[in-house]
Amino acid sequence: MIRRSSILWSLCALALLLLTRCEGPYIEAVCQVGGILSSCSFTNTGSTSGKVCAAVQVTRPDTNTSAASSTVCSGDLAPRTSVTQPVLFVGTTAAQVCLGTDLSGSWDKCEVKVHLGELEVAGIWAWLPWTIWILPVLSAFWVYGDAKRRGIRRTGKGGPFDNDPAGWVVGMLFLWIVVFPAYLIVRARQAPGRER
Repeated sequence: MIRRSSILWSLCALALLLLTRCEGPYIEAVCQVGGILSSCSFTNTGSTSGKVCAAVQVTRPDTNTSAASSTVCSGDLAPRTSVTQPVLFVGTTAAQVCLGTDLSGSWDKCEVKVHLGELEVAGIWAWLPWTIWILPVLSAFWVYGDAKRRGIRRTGKGGPFDNDPAGWVVGMLFLWIVVFPAYLIVRARQAPGRER
């Protein structure tokens, strides 16, 4: 008979698997330069909150002139939402580069490049990558100590789950989501301190 603690640990393992399958934030920036106001629209199409910053560079190849904006950030952006932020140019403006000092040029002569910074994950999801590595390592230590205390060792019958404590640890480190629930089932079938 499987004990309640084994079922609980298996459900925890399944929950962690489902959490790790969740998509993180995916933020796109679409920036428009022209007219009186330049802006960047940030859209988060992911399933978690996040933020990103961008800088816009406007270049006119025929005159070899360019202008760079100050950094513009999305702020914390919830999943499936958008926000538009104004873009400010420092020193030389985009209009001076594209239209010239006499404003007789054309916006079509300019190239716009958007340089995105590193995406930052917001909220609880920020620590999730560490959990993916820490949980298997910590539970591997526990499994090793528990298997030693219970006297679990190889029986010679074969099979993927006929292991000694070191074998369980190796399995835990490489395929935790399968091996940990299997160990809990093997553990539930054996009383503490009794050999298989």
